[in-house]
Amino acid sequence: MTLSRQILSIVAIPVLGAAILAGLGIQTALGHLSAARHVDRALEETALIGELVHQLQLERGLSAGFLASQGASFATPLAQQRQTVDRIRAELGPGQGSAALARLAQGAAEIDGLRQQVSARAV
Repeated sequence: MTLSRQILSIVAIPVLGAAILAGLGIQTALGHLSAARHVDRALEETALIGELVHQLQLERGLSAGFLASQGASFATPLAQQRQTVDRIRAELGPGQGSAALARLAQGAAEIDGLRQQVSARAV
């Protein structure tokens, strides 16, 4: 074996080991990145769900006032609040996020029927 081959063998083995370790490190880092992205999406969903719940509570209160006044009060604020809720519902719409979010969107679809009853004061 020539001297150049011996030197190449001596250098190649640690370089190959370093390359393998670097590859494993990259693979681990990519796994952490994927997990961080998942957590980020979950936090965004949670914030939107919290905002939806808050806005629905406001709509419920305005609906109660509208019904208690026999439709004489709260019609304009109620309509504005419904638009706010609809905007958030659209952000949480189908095709966005997790299966739990999809179930929430389906449940929120029942709001339309309740709104019709409130508008007709038939609740």
